Amino acid sequence: MRGYDEGKRVVGGKRHVAVDTDGRLLIVNFTPADVSDSSGAQTILTAVRKRWPWLKHLFADAGYDRTKLMDKAAFLDFVVEIVRRSDQKGFHVLPRR
Repeated sequence: MRGYDEGKRVVGGKRHVAVDTDGRLLIVNFTPADVSDSSGAQTILTAVRKRWPWLKHLFADAGYDRTKLMDKAAFLDFVVEIVRRSDQKGFHVLPRR
């Protein structure tokens, strides 16, 4: 699986990972690097809904804030909260991401 991610200038693949709030691994999806984050995450949404039908709330970073992904999340009855970076300098722990 090879692809080229123009934004990060990386050849290879991407890992789309779903974890619970304690950091335990739920689902991993490997895609070529040229697949967008939101496209790769759509497979994750379907798999999470099938395996854990009671989950309702998801946290994601700004790379996943795309209309097509949000439409699929709404269709699967998920509430997606996008956690954005702060403008502060240096290292800061984000609330969830």
